[in-house]
Amino acid sequence: MLRSDYRSPLTAIKGRLAMATAQSPLATPPARTAESWKGLFDTVYECDKVVSDIEGQLPKGLVGTLYRNGPGTHDWTESFFDGDGMIRAIRIGEDGSVRYQAKYVETEKYRKERAANKQLYRLAGTNRPGGMLANMFRPPAHEANTSVIHMADRIWALEEGGHPYEMDPETMTTGEMTDFGGKLHARTAFSAHPHFDPDTGDCFGFGMHFGAKQALKLFRVDPSARLHHIGEIPISGAGFVHDYALSKQWMAFFIPPMIPSMSKILFGTGTFFNSLNWEPERGLKIVLMRRSGGEPIYLEDEACLAGHVIGAHDVGGELIVDLCRQPEWKCMGEPAANFRTSDWAGYGLGGVCRYRIDPAAGTVKKEELCELPAEFPRIDSRREGVGARYGYFAANTRAGEGGWFRGVLKLDMETGATDLFDHGETKAAHESVFVPRPASAGGTGEEDDGWLIGFVHDGLKSETDVAIIDARRVADGPVCTLRLRENAGITFHGTWVPAA
Repeated sequence: MLRSDYRSPLTAIKGRLAMATAQSPLATPPARTAESWKGLFDTVYECDKVVSDIEGQLPKGLVGTLYRNGPGTHDWTESFFDGDGMIRAIRIGEDGSVRYQAKYVETEKYRKERAANKQLYRLAGTNRPGGMLANMFRPPAHEANTSVIHMADRIWALEEGGHPYEMDPETMTTGEMTDFGGKLHARTAFSAHPHFDPDTGDCFGFGMHFGAKQALKLFRVDPSARLHHIGEIPISGAGFVHDYALSKQWMAFFIPPMIPSMSKILFGTGTFFNSLNWEPERGLKIVLMRRSGGEPIYLEDEACLAGHVIGAHDVGGELIVDLCRQPEWKCMGEPAANFRTSDWAGYGLGGVCRYRIDPAAGTVKKEELCELPAEFPRIDSRREGVGARYGYFAANTRAGEGGWFRGVLKLDMETGATDLFDHGETKAAHESVFVPRPASAGGTGEEDDGWLIGFVHDGLKSETDVAIIDARRVADGPVCTLRLRENAGITFHGTWVPAA
């Protein structure tokens, strides 16, 4: 949102369509088409309200705040990856009260465009108006729109194109963009997917370093938010590294053959995203580095897009990595560029895969764990780096099914058993975060003793619900649903912070 009373013509039209849909049975969206989820991309307005429409019973012990991050506006964007970051917070009190807040991350880009009331910056998937001259030699702006973490009594809004923005966890007021006291180079980004060691509280991350020599810079941020360098991995021609795997010994990177056309990017004739070329003959590059530093180890496998990592652990001399594996970039890239109309049909979204890597022998083996289209994985964060049995996903209900994810999937990665709840044809499920049941509420400490809490977009009403599901009985569906009576839009990633 650019100012409190601003509403673009596009947004106004969308609002009228959403109202007609809600009021008229004849306007019911067809099953599993873009009509079912296009409201995800409507402009979201800042909000602070009490949530009183609660279906079911809030679980005892579920007390704290769910933070979510994702673009809050797509009025000027040509990719759903673009858009100003917005933090949404669901605050659940000890007394059973529920509060919903939504607030934009006030990046430099956001502040200047709000003042000008027009697009000023080039984005990763959207060029500025004005053609080549308006875009050449301009890097994409940082929108802090991908993820949010909690560290050192602050929340941090993340996007892999820049440094973190610090925010107050209560007021969600934006502070400074941090370079960790000058330790994070101006041309080194901070990934949207750092991973925490649950035993030490250390945050391990990486960032693409942009310069004459391209490299991945690896670092550790201690619980006091001091950054420590681990090492770097020289890479050339890599276009996109979104996530990585963390075990007790290793940091592992799966670099897909997405090769950028630098001339298009530098001279402004293309965006970063539409300048990426899929070159499968180059294969998948797997790069390992010990958490303690040292020399990187390079391995190869057949080409794929390993977008999100579920978890990793060490067994003997092997590194085991579970991840969501897509066959190629167009599975995500083409729908992202046609997000207002694409029904995601025919893109062959992949499932869950396990890699067994022997660093000493230089071998890579893999096996399919689940063929259902599944993404946005989460595990019990207490199992980070040591091996999780259960993974939780936004998923579809059958192999090859198109459309935005409609369900929540629990996968037993030891047996392959699945436990799936289908929200329905006109619903769109976001990532669900696992919250362990606390001992004070009878929690056993077992890996799946807790709840999944996630946003669900209702395509008929263009509103957002928050579904709370018992992680041991996913197919039973929500034990409690918080109806926001607001459209919270699309969110990518989030975190749960228990009450102190």
